[in-house]
Amino acid sequence: MTGREIIKAIMGVRGIANAQLAHMLGIAPTAMWERTNDKKLKDIPVSQLAATIRVMGYKVVVMPSNMRTPTGGYEVD
Repeated sequence: MTGREIIKAIMGVRGIANAQLAHMLGIAPTAMWERTNDKKLKDIPVSQLAATIRVMGYKVVVMPSNMRTPTGGYEVD
């Protein structure tokens, strides 16, 4: 998954809309759209991913590639 896909998946699990997440982050809804727009050529930086998912109760974790992703977790491709 990409960082954008992870954000959208968590939003779906938590029932959070784009405008609501933008408000939680203190950013404009258009900035939130930029973070989640699949039409963009490159993915968002890890720092933005971490900040975005943190307000939804998630965190970025780096672990050895031979370990399984825990249930309820997401893996970046």
